[in-house]
Amino acid sequence: MKPIRLALTLALTAFLVHVPGARADDGSFRVRIATGSLTGVYYSAGNAVCRVLERRFGGRVDCKVVETGGTGTNIPMLSEGRVEFAIAQADILLASTSSGRTETIAEANGIRAIAALYPEVFQVVARRELGLERAGKLVDYRTNLGMPDSGTRKTIDGLLRALDMSLDEFRYPMEIPGSRDLDAFCNREIDAFAFVSGVPNGKVALALQQCGGAIVGFVRQVNAGYVRTTPGVEFYRFRKSSYPGMVRTVDTFAVPALLVTRQDMEGSDVRRILGALLDDIAYLSKLHPAWSEISTVSMARDIEPALMHDGAKAEYLARRILPFR
Repeated sequence: MKPIRLALTLALTAFLVHVPGARADDGSFRVRIATGSLTGVYYSAGNAVCRVLERRFGGRVDCKVVETGGTGTNIPMLSEGRVEFAIAQADILLASTSSGRTETIAEANGIRAIAALYPEVFQVVARRELGLERAGKLVDYRTNLGMPDSGTRKTIDGLLRALDMSLDEFRYPMEIPGSRDLDAFCNREIDAFAFVSGVPNGKVALALQQCGGAIVGFVRQVNAGYVRTTPGVEFYRFRKSSYPGMVRTVDTFAVPALLVTRQDMEGSDVRRILGALLDDIAYLSKLHPAWSEISTVSMARDIEPALMHDGAKAEYLARRILPFR
């Protein structure tokens, strides 16, 4: 019997090491984070989280970043248990599942937030030669609105509904993956593209510096209704220093990029991951300019209370970071 028991023990140990979220007897555990495209800030954010965890836990953690199509892909991946964590837009998670229902996307998929990492800014880049100052003029030009399942497209759909507009009003709507829109812009296949990302973003910087692009903003009064009625959305103003060559401030809006997990993730596991991020916040803030202003307070404050994982809430309370309602 001993050989059989030994074989079963070895098989079970190997199984535990490779099952998402499971721990082996030696305390090692696996973390998979669904992010976005290789060139995006989501991917960089996932790598940053892994680097912090590796600093804290060393060889006990097997942390990997999974390239995806973004929020729209990450939500089902997380819900189905294909990854343990994901990065997602707050506005998408807080949106209703369908008209007339109060259940949010997060509730329907059993997803809760652990930390707010940085503001994801709605950025519109158009050809400088067009002389556009406001995003409303894009309906007359070849504008990439993103793929239907992307977080950017879902945000655009919500914005258009709030403005009582539809995609039909765009004369030349384009659906190009975010990984290709810069090439399409520089090759003059499109006149503009919109997407949601942290600031600064390398793609935008290249479009402005090498391909004749310019940041296009909104009149605050125009999108005020959308900002004020959409959970997770706030006004945002580009500084002149946001990108090289910018000569004026530009108004737009932003949503928090959230590190999320499943609601049924053990609270102790959530507290261990979050605790590592909180303890190493100074190191985390240096890994990318987009979250250079991250703080332990902002990580908690920028999550809607109903969206927060119970384990995360317990950790923030234990550290007296915020007095929760």
